[in-house]
Amino acid sequence: MKRGADGVARLLQVLSRHADLVAEAFVGPVVGGDRARDAALQELMQVGALKPFDEGTYYLTGGLHDYFSVSLASFHAFQALTRIDGQLRQAESQWEELLLLKAAGSLRDVGRLEMALQRSIIDIGDMVERNIQLLNTMVLGHYGNVDNFESKLRQNRFYAREVQNCLRELQKLESFVERMADSARAGGQPQIRQLLRRRLGSHLFDWTSRLKDAQSVISRRLFEARLLERRLQQLARYASWLSSNRTARGWDMEVPATVDAALLRPDPLQVRPQPDITDSSRDNLERLIAAANRLRPAQHARRALADDSSLVLSDSMEDIPSPAAAHQVALLQLLEHLRTAHEPVSLCAWKARVPDLADVPDEHWLLYACVQLRSSRLPMRFIADPVAELLPLNQVFRDVEVGTAAGGA
Repeated sequence: MKRGADGVARLLQVLSRHADLVAEAFVGPVVGGDRARDAALQELMQVGALKPFDEGTYYLTGGLHDYFSVSLASFHAFQALTRIDGQLRQAESQWEELLLLKAAGSLRDVGRLEMALQRSIIDIGDMVERNIQLLNTMVLGHYGNVDNFESKLRQNRFYAREVQNCLRELQKLESFVERMADSARAGGQPQIRQLLRRRLGSHLFDWTSRLKDAQSVISRRLFEARLLERRLQQLARYASWLSSNRTARGWDMEVPATVDAALLRPDPLQVRPQPDITDSSRDNLERLIAAANRLRPAQHARRALADDSSLVLSDSMEDIPSPAAAHQVALLQLLEHLRTAHEPVSLCAWKARVPDLADVPDEHWLLYACVQLRSSRLPMRFIADPVAELLPLNQVFRDVEVGTAAGGA
């Protein structure tokens, strides 16, 4: 383990010494030049940071390029999402081999393979996170790494298909987590089961939600693009008609010399300018104010005052009562009846006595009457039919009996 740490330290030292070449290789292939540059390229090739692209040309390895892309959120155009199918098959193969080694009693090999399996599980989660970060970067940046509008639409459709594939892979990942967690519990590997639940299982809902959010944004932008494309087509057809119409720019007409010039004198057209009220510039605002000042003030018709003899003066204000509704009258009559009654009264039966409440549904009348009668502190009993369910979720009733203050319900 110490030897591996020393190798990582030497690798980082090489990358630090030639950081400018690594940064150049991240953008595109690099070529050799003088002796010092060629020596630096060879040293980077020895540590595996660069790979030969062509004669005298080198490119950055995929692992380093992906690491820099995720860290800097800088992705190429049409960069596909990482597939996790291969990593899932690798983890399943490692788990099967781990069970065989455990049955054979190879404890040291079991420990090594267990560390490799844990690394595979962590890599699967990192791949999904990388895919979501790539989608968020592309969606938030409006696919700014392409030049024209058509390329943006193509890239939008491309990532719409990629999101669908990634959602299907998440369904496979969910079944993989459930299957492998049950197998780990049966095989006596609780640490593997805990890692699966903590690193993958607990994040599946969040990953799926974020992917679907990105999918909804992409679908909405595709819909808006289709609307815009339709408007552009209409505008293009109108522009084509204007360019091909012979009356757009006028036309020449052969006029004989015998025609009187007074007959061909053009008549001026009265054109009224239409100011742009949406323009918020200062010059346009001053022009709008000047045009408004030239307008004539509106003439409001004045009403003639009535003769003093026809005015009626009064010092007292009388309250004009508003007519009560039918359900209010029925409720007041019910309260008057309950003050002298000795038996409870059914609300549905009382509604049937009032002809004006024939158009009012029973549900509306029961709801209104119960709410209003609650403040009078009269006892009420809800009448319900026998329920066939063992555990009813809602208390269903069909009528309400209201008791008197003295007798009760």
